[in-house]
Amino acid sequence: MILIVLWDEFLSSSDVFSPQAGHPTRIILKLCNARSFNEGLAAVRASKGWGYINQAGQCAIAPHFSAADSFSEGLAAVKRDGKSGFLNQTGKLVI
Repeated sequence: MILIVLWDEFLSSSDVFSPQAGHPTRIILKLCNARSFNEGLAAVRASKGWGYINQAGQCAIAPHFSAADSFSEGLAAVKRDGKSGFLNQTGKLVI
C-alpha cells in the first residue's frame, strides 16, 4: 500500500500512518516548496516558514525562517525577521 501525503507540516518520528493495521505502508511526501538535498539536508517550506528535513523525511531544523537556501560547505543562508545570516547543520546561526 502506498500513502501519498501532501506536506504541510513536518512529520515527527512518532507520526504513524497505518490505514490498515498489519499492512506495511510506504509514505511518499510531496513537497510543494522544497530545495534539493545538499549535505544530507533539504530546505522545505511549511505553513510556519522554511526549515530543513533530513533524508528520512524528519524535521532536522524547525520551520521558522522567511527564506532558506541549500547547505554548502556546512552552512546555509537564511532570513528571519528581516535579517540575514548563515546557519550550521545543527540549526545554530553562526554568522
